[in-house]
Amino acid sequence: MEKVLFISYFAPPEEHIGALRVSKFLKYLPQYGYQPYILAGGHISSNTPFVFRPRYLDPYLIGKEIYKNLYSKKNDQVYYDLEKIYTKYNMPKGLFPLSEVRMPDKFLAWILPAVILGMKLLNKEKFDLIYSSSGPPSSAIVASILQRYSGLPWIAEFRDLWSDNHHDLRKTIIHNIDNWIERQTLKNCNALVTVSEPLKETLERKYSKPVYVIYNGYDEEDYPQDVPLTNKFTITYTGKIYIGRQDITPLFKAVKSLYMRGLITQDLFQIRFWGDDGNYIKTLAKKHDIEKFVFYGGRIFYMDSLLKQKESWMLLLIGWKGHLAEGVLTGKLFDYLGAQRPILYIGEIGGEAQRILEDTGMGKFLSKYEDIENFLINCIDKYLKSDRMLGFIGPNENLIKYSRRYNAKILSRIFDYFT
Repeated sequence: MEKVLFISYFAPPEEHIGALRVSKFLKYLPQYGYQPYILAGGHISSNTPFVFRPRYLDPYLIGKEIYKNLYSKKNDQVYYDLEKIYTKYNMPKGLFPLSEVRMPDKFLAWILPAVILGMKLLNKEKFDLIYSSSGPPSSAIVASILQRYSGLPWIAEFRDLWSDNHHDLRKTIIHNIDNWIERQTLKNCNALVTVSEPLKETLERKYSKPVYVIYNGYDEEDYPQDVPLTNKFTITYTGKIYIGRQDITPLFKAVKSLYMRGLITQDLFQIRFWGDDGNYIKTLAKKHDIEKFVFYGGRIFYMDSLLKQKESWMLLLIGWKGHLAEGVLTGKLFDYLGAQRPILYIGEIGGEAQRILEDTGMGKFLSKYEDIENFLINCIDKYLKSDRMLGFIGPNENLIKYSRRYNAKILSRIFDYFT
């Protein structure tokens, strides 16, 4: 069994999307001859096999916890000024706030303790390869230092781009410094991995190194079986909505039109949101006068979110705004594919997510509210006729290549080339 030193700040048992990705590599790579040893961060105590965390005090995490306990107030009656929110979220930032995907990295305090523990692991075990998963960028920085220390081949994965990140925009001088740090860090890596073809193309233009795509995926073993569908025609969204970057207005406009035309009732139709940003959802629902059709359930555990997906008639995917969104493939898309329920994808640009939905036959991309309205009318008609898949083809062999097991197999072949 070959040994791989995986460097990822996020790791099991966390429910962060980065930790979930790493946990599935930990689960499936041994089936293809590679045992990951995960060097992780954070103030987490766990006995997860093959996961190693240094003991250290992180000022950011301590400050975050103090703020949460003393100042964080939740008031479900507060409604946001949406225009101010959109302006705020779309303005390039300076040095602050700290970031999870680029510099200045929230988790810089992890670097030195991680390097020290990484050196101990390298001295104790005979590793064949180093693999890092970012963000945060500190994962790549730790890997770069340990590669120089060990001389091992290093493959750097970016779930999100570093200085070219679509979500965290920074002012020009900060961006240029960040870009320089990124290039210096990656000088000694042998190859790059990312999660979509457009992001791969961005990295290929920037670096003269091999770049591979390993999608996020779904794990068929995570989903409950024989789950009955809800009585109502239920559209479900699970996870965080990035205010100012994702826009659900076209859907709400379509629902309002259906309501005004008398085509839906509370007993028939519901949109459910499970995750953060309840006040934002309520603000938009109130603005469109469709509060009676919108349910907000708050944050739930990952496995519970899969159950909510399985019992829904339709799942909602919201695209990112702007041209930078073309390469964004959220983990949510693959969770939805694993739930094997029809997917409504709304946004400005279909991009690769649209291609995957067309490849699997599991969903539809729409951008105009009029088209969404007509689509919902058609789906509700099929719901009333008890068509469980609402006219979509349902589970098929094309889904397999988006599974976690299949992705681990592809990654193992990349490892074969460099070991």
